[in-house]
Amino acid sequence: MFRKIMKKYTLVSFIIPIIAIFILYPGCNRSKNTYDAGSPSMTNDAGVRTIENDDDDFSTLVTDKAAFEKCKNEFEKLSINECNRLLLSSKDLKQAVELFRKSCNNGNLNGCILAGGYMEKNEITEQDRKQFFNTFKKACINNILPGCTYLGLQYRLGLGTEKDFVKAYNLFNKSCKGGEAKGCYQLAVMLHKGEGIDRNFKKAAEFAGKACDGGDMEGCNHLGLAYFNGYGVPKDKKRSVELHRKACEGGFNYGCLNLGERYKTGEGVEQDNAKAIDAYSKVCDMGGKNYCNFVAYEYRSGIMVPSDEKKAELYYRKACALEDMNGCFSLGLILNRPFPTDEQNKRSFKLFSKACNGGYMPGCHLLASMYNFGEGVEKDPSKSMEFLTKACDGGYSDSCDVLKAGWERQEQQIR
Repeated sequence: MFRKIMKKYTLVSFIIPIIAIFILYPGCNRSKNTYDAGSPSMTNDAGVRTIENDDDDFSTLVTDKAAFEKCKNEFEKLSINECNRLLLSSKDLKQAVELFRKSCNNGNLNGCILAGGYMEKNEITEQDRKQFFNTFKKACINNILPGCTYLGLQYRLGLGTEKDFVKAYNLFNKSCKGGEAKGCYQLAVMLHKGEGIDRNFKKAAEFAGKACDGGDMEGCNHLGLAYFNGYGVPKDKKRSVELHRKACEGGFNYGCLNLGERYKTGEGVEQDNAKAIDAYSKVCDMGGKNYCNFVAYEYRSGIMVPSDEKKAELYYRKACALEDMNGCFSLGLILNRPFPTDEQNKRSFKLFSKACNGGYMPGCHLLASMYNFGEGVEKDPSKSMEFLTKACDGGYSDSCDVLKAGWERQEQQIR
């Protein structure tokens, strides 16, 4: 019985990632799509498709616990720059914020700037943002230009202070004139969106070019979008592809995402599904959990690329490791088919438990099934009922059906 139920949910789980991609990134199903992390809004008035730089979808942070503990415990003995580098890889927000401030107070203003990188990649409290505001202000006063950029970013987005486009623009202008590429990119964003200044696509493209030439990959991506859409520069889709490739190779996730879209649609480059999937896989490797699911689905289904079960499992594992509950659920299905051993059932049970605990109701449903039939766990009808109720209350209709008619009724429907 449990095998039949598993069969039913296999197809559903592999289709869900595709639906999720189209919902979260509507541009995936149309040729004229662009992705830019420069704006918190989803779509700007100029018609350029933008996506907020979602820390959950695109975090590249990793944790080196041993190194972090060493830095925390021996901070005074170690090189401050070494600690700064280690702290940027930490997910321990409270400890990292504390040590960044300590670094700054000890006179290492470059450490204050690294705090900006940390602030951009993590969700921190408003109180922390206010303290970072003072940190960046101190750095900018001391002519450390990245500090001016991060201070401008706080003014532009209203982080830790009141939103002020004029102050933001002036700070970005100061840092850009001093050769700070990120400041040039922020100017491009403001000019493109018309934030506190008249919209000017031509100047926006010029500043994006300066940012790109200075090594800022967001600037390269932005310029690629300008060439793709013809904003401020002649429309040139081949040039757009070159810039997205540069951004991608430079480690910017949205550059890889746009590159994948170009290969998928064949705009500015010869259409090539394999290269599209390769670009999407880079987005996954940079922490884009939705694209881990997308790539896994494509390897599982064989639609865009030849079917490859091992690669499908690999990318579902990556999605699950990034706390994507659909990835955990799908991985549990793969490990549980077609004729699982007791050990495989136990592994699937753990994955369904993780998915359920993470709020993914199909995971709760199959967890209930495993408890009901005693697969991967000792049979426990009361636990089965508990998880069925949870899934039903969470809006999963199949669980509601089972609560009304029992498992045998669902078996008849599957037949």
